[in-house]
Amino acid sequence: MSAATITWDRVVAAVDLDGRGLGAALTAAALMPAGATLTLCAVEEPQPGAPAPRAAAGEPELAAVERALATLVREREAELHLRCGAAAQRILEELHGESATLVTLGPGSGGAGAQLGAVTAAVLHEAPCAVLIAGERPLTGAGVVVGYDGSGAAQRALAVAGELARRSARELRVLVALGDPGSPGHGWWRGELGAELDVHEDPQTALSALVQASSGAELLVLGSRHLTGALAHRSVSEHVAAQARCPVLVVR
Repeated sequence: MSAATITWDRVVAAVDLDGRGLGAALTAAALMPAGATLTLCAVEEPQPGAPAPRAAAGEPELAAVERALATLVREREAELHLRCGAAAQRILEELHGESATLVTLGPGSGGAGAQLGAVTAAVLHEAPCAVLIAGERPLTGAGVVVGYDGSGAAQRALAVAGELARRSARELRVLVALGDPGSPGHGWWRGELGAELDVHEDPQTALSALVQASSGAELLVLGSRHLTGALAHRSVSEHVAAQARCPVLVVR
């Protein structure tokens, strides 16, 4: 596996001025290789008749957000870019303008039930780079889980997960779900995955197996299969990201 599997040299962290997204930015800062650049992108999206986000937040909350941002700027030499307009559009413009190789976001507002917020979902589907979605839960050292279904997207995810695990001396577990229609069945992966890997078969569907595995994982890594095109509405990655109990990295 090449040492150049992960090329997160330009990371953009989408943060809200009320503090949402900071957990994802901190997670990214912990995973970034030395020498990578971090840009914090905060977007104000004015709503007619509503106060601006900074005006809507209380002073203690704003002070805490500003301290956290200042820490990232100081310790990771991050730049803070303030944008105004439609959040998803401005974030995507930032990714292209910075030639970003990784973007981080919180699960986002605007979601209902087991759904991502509208901005996070839009960036997940349209970003030209890997996407890390994380809440406020810190990294715990519980290990890395990667979903594997034999697709090219899953192979890329496995390569990145393996490198992350090696860099951070964390355990790597490969999860193979058998419960989806058309699954090849027990043991199909043996001709593809090395004997040194810790592979776990799960009789559940991919969605159920990955969400369950996230409860005991520090990071869940997935491929970007079906995030674009006619099957985008069936994307397991988006549904897992919405329901997972740990940060989710979607690899492109």
